Amino acid sequence: RSTLFPYTTLFRSGSCIRAGDVVQFSWNSNGDYNHSAISIGGGSNPLLAQHSENGTRYLNDYPGTKRAYRASYFRDF
Repeated sequence: RSTLFPYTTLFRSGSCIRAGDVVQFSWNSNGDYNHSAISIGGGSNPLLAQHSENGTRYLNDYPGTKRAYRASYFRDF
C-alpha cells in the first residue's frame, strides 16, 4: 500500500497500469505532480483520458516523471 493515500497501490512502471488507474505527471520531474489522467487501457503504453484537449493520449506521450495509483476501496459519502 501507498504511504501517501490509504487503500491505494502505487506503481512507477507503465506495464503495471490497468484501466481505471489514476496516473499523475510531474512535468519537470521535480516531485510536484501537476497533472492527472485516468487509464482507459493497459499494457506497456496504456491509453489515458484527461480533461485537457478533451482527448486521449498514450502514457509515453507525456514528458517527466510518472506515477500511478489503483484504488482498492471506495466509500459513498
